Amino acid sequence: MSERGPWRTAKLREIAAIYSGGTPSRDTPAFWGGNIPWLTPGEFSGVERSVTTQTQEFLTSAGLRSSGAALMPPGSLLVTTRATLGACTIAGVPMATNQGFKNLIFNTQVANPQFYLHVIRGLKRELERRASGTTFQEISGREFGDIDVPVPPLVEQQRIVDIIKTADEQLSADLQILHKEKLLQDAVFNDQLTVHLQQYEQAPLRDISREGGGQYGSSTAAVTFDSRLPRYVRITDINDQGCLLSDPSSAASIPWEQAQRHLLSEGDLLLARTGFTTGKSYLYHPDDGVCAYAGYLVRFRIDASILLPTYAFIWCNSKFFKKWVAQNIREVGQRNISAREYNEHQIPIPPMEDQLRLVRAWNAARSKSRLREQGIWRSKMVKLALTDGLLRGDAHNEGST
Repeated sequence: MSERGPWRTAKLREIAAIYSGGTPSRDTPAFWGGNIPWLTPGEFSGVERSVTTQTQEFLTSAGLRSSGAALMPPGSLLVTTRATLGACTIAGVPMATNQGFKNLIFNTQVANPQFYLHVIRGLKRELERRASGTTFQEISGREFGDIDVPVPPLVEQQRIVDIIKTADEQLSADLQILHKEKLLQDAVFNDQLTVHLQQYEQAPLRDISREGGGQYGSSTAAVTFDSRLPRYVRITDINDQGCLLSDPSSAASIPWEQAQRHLLSEGDLLLARTGFTTGKSYLYHPDDGVCAYAGYLVRFRIDASILLPTYAFIWCNSKFFKKWVAQNIREVGQRNISAREYNEHQIPIPPMEDQLRLVRAWNAARSKSRLREQGIWRSKMVKLALTDGLLRGDAHNEGST
């Protein structure tokens, strides 16, 4: 161990035993379906879990022996080190992992696993620097074990864990309130759309589109995001609320020449046509900047003299549209719904005053939700700054001066 800053530092291998995971043969049924939880990096997609007690797959004792993986005890820290780097969770029950993990059993005389969960989550750049590989990035056991980490006194580790836990609990409470508000809003708008379905005639999407139906996007490969070029809107750039992701690190661009035929105009409605997010929708607004759309999306230029584009977007987020997608999606090969099939989807066409009434109510509800989302985002930024400062020992420095 060495001294650096307010606390001593150590290499991970000096304060924890490091184990790799493994995968038994899929061709041997006797290895699968037992009672040993078996974790894979895919289960972390879009999810951050401090403690894991359930997994999607289970091994038998024979499968565990065949895999070469160790059974990790509760309190072990499980860290993804292959393809996905630095996602981590604490084992809440005895479990094994596949080879996409490096797993740590800490010396609890000097290390609190909950503290090092936060430390490793903050080491993404260091993990990326140490990773290698052509097909996907991976960190070797030696490289992983050589990472330097702070080692504050145990009482200080626990104090930091408690502070971060309090911040997490407040964020969780705010997210629950937001979720309940959105559920209530969805119920209200679905009830109103039910009335519209009962009272008004319907028309297919192709008949309310100014281009006579859906148009596929560009097949051009994305280039690194450049503010001088159009933003390239792909399925993965659209969140569950139908907004573009604000994280600039996830954005991409498309060259002007290839973008021309696929540039978006105000009121353009995009629908995802393939994959597990088939049916996801996005309504373009000029505030999102100059954008063109990619080939796995279908564009509808809604004729606002027939149907307000925002009304069409509300409909495409309703239970009725989602049910239609579930009934019409093709599961052979890649899940998909074609532009031709979207063209035939029926939408109620209320009188314009009824459309306006619903759109105004929806805009007001969305503005309220966005204010809460902005507050949650600010809280997350404060929590990240707080966590970063605590893990650097800023509070320790202040207390010692």
